[in-house]
Amino acid sequence: MTSASPFPSPDIALAERLFTELHALSFDGSGICRNSYGEGEQRAHDLLRHTAEAFGLRVATDAALNLS
Repeated sequence: MTSASPFPSPDIALAERLFTELHALSFDGSGICRNSYGEGEQRAHDLLRHTAEAFGLRVATDAALNLS
């Protein structure tokens, strides 16, 4: 007998969409570039914030500008 996992199934389509969007926001022609506290990192934070809020999640930013 197997028990049900307490964790939800991963949303593969959402993960693929986020990785595709992060790539588009951060690709510099030869690789991915998101310098700390730079424009690329802020775009990544914005994407994740908007996605989380679209799912009805609360998002906060701490003193070091990390999302939680």
